[in-house]
Amino acid sequence: MIDRFDDVLVVQLNTAGMEAVREPLLDALDKVLSPRVVVLRHDTSGRRMEGLEGGVEVLGDEPPESVELEENGVRFIAPVMDGQKTGWFFDHRANRSWLNGLVAGKRVLDLFSYVGGWGVQAAAHGASEVLCVDASERALQGVAENAELNGLQERVAVGEGDAFEALAALKADDERFDVVILDPPAFIKKRKDMAAGERAYGRLNREAMRLLGRDGLLVSASCSMHLGMDRLTDVVRGAARHQDRHGQVIFQGHQGLTTRCIPRFPRRLILRRWGCASSATRPCIKHLGSSPFLAVPRSDHHEEGRVVKDFDFVRVFAHSNPLLVSHVANLLESAGIPVERRNMTLGGASGELPPAECEPEVWVAPHNRARAEALIRETEKGEARPDWVCPGCGEALEGVFDCCWNCGRDRP
Repeated sequence: MIDRFDDVLVVQLNTAGMEAVREPLLDALDKVLSPRVVVLRHDTSGRRMEGLEGGVEVLGDEPPESVELEENGVRFIAPVMDGQKTGWFFDHRANRSWLNGLVAGKRVLDLFSYVGGWGVQAAAHGASEVLCVDASERALQGVAENAELNGLQERVAVGEGDAFEALAALKADDERFDVVILDPPAFIKKRKDMAAGERAYGRLNREAMRLLGRDGLLVSASCSMHLGMDRLTDVVRGAARHQDRHGQVIFQGHQGLTTRCIPRFPRRLILRRWGCASSATRPCIKHLGSSPFLAVPRSDHHEEGRVVKDFDFVRVFAHSNPLLVSHVANLLESAGIPVERRNMTLGGASGELPPAECEPEVWVAPHNRARAEALIRETEKGEARPDWVCPGCGEALEGVFDCCWNCGRDRP
């Protein structure tokens, strides 16, 4: 990978094959571009997998800590020495240009914002308010610098933290956005990570959709080379169904023309971007103080002959054992309490995501919370039944189960 910032080149040689032709490559770059500085970023996981040396190497003059660039008419400062990848993501330039025409007057959430490539451009093109969220304090300092560089500091705010925790906190505060941008790092680095990675992408898109207002726009990107466009589409479509939203694909983007795709290796088309216009079903305006927010009910529940519209659910139970969580959910449902099961298949993502974020959970409507928690406490206080072994198949089962989950045989 070679990114050019005027007379500064940032180069990543991530394979042993490219490292073997390093000198001829550097000679060619010098003849064609005559750079003042070449920064060799060896600090990549790809080089470590290939057994190559890491670190950062500088050829030429004293390197700058950061460089200035302009993209789609907006100025940025990129940290080429210690930023992500080469310091900037030129491959999203065309995708960001497309979104810039749709954000005027909109409230925008930019998750995994890095130094604000999406969010600051949105503000520059008329967004009324932008919130950039990233886990890196250094990246968010870059957002602030870039917002100030363009005179946009009054419309760009930053938030530091884990993206999933940020989504939950924003939902708890009943925040709503017109545009939500998801540009995460690769959740699928190897083929063996496919299942866990797809679950992580699914959860991320589901939680993001909960923050979208009516006719909102979700921008969902993936840089996982093992996740094809069709699978990303399926993931986002499934997230829309899970949130009871109607979605339309209005744009499909890819990496820019500066990043080539060889026909023999279609999976080198690693950057996929999915623009989805999402309409809320059964919308209802909630007024909190003087500020109206659009609340989107996920489902209607029928209780005692009346329709109850739930604007949010609350968690009442979580456990690392999905079978125990299913047992609690069944218990509540048998008592006439509608429940929502979450994270039932997310256990494989533990490690990629915080373990607490992967635990199966049971959620209920707020007006059912007290009753549900009382039933759970009553169950937990009861005398624990001993574990047992199914006489049919020999499966070892916990005492809370009345039948074998493996073969369906009743407890003796």
